[in-house]
Amino acid sequence: MDDYFRLSMDTRDLNYAKFFTEGDPGEAATEHYHSHNTQRLTQEEVVDLLLSLEEVQQAISEWRRGDSADG
Repeated sequence: MDDYFRLSMDTRDLNYAKFFTEGDPGEAATEHYHSHNTQRLTQEEVVDLLLSLEEVQQAISEWRRGDSADG
């Protein structure tokens, strides 16, 4: 349609009651998730968590290889 896109309507069934009647009741959240009811990480814990991620480790490795090639 020239410079425009046409998006089809989402026709999926959004009847969430099926999850609660047919799904595993153990998986249903009993309380909303927010920053007041979860463990807050310290700055050091955030750094440790990020450094444990494969994607971050790979990016650091690639960055280091680029530095050693330059210098």
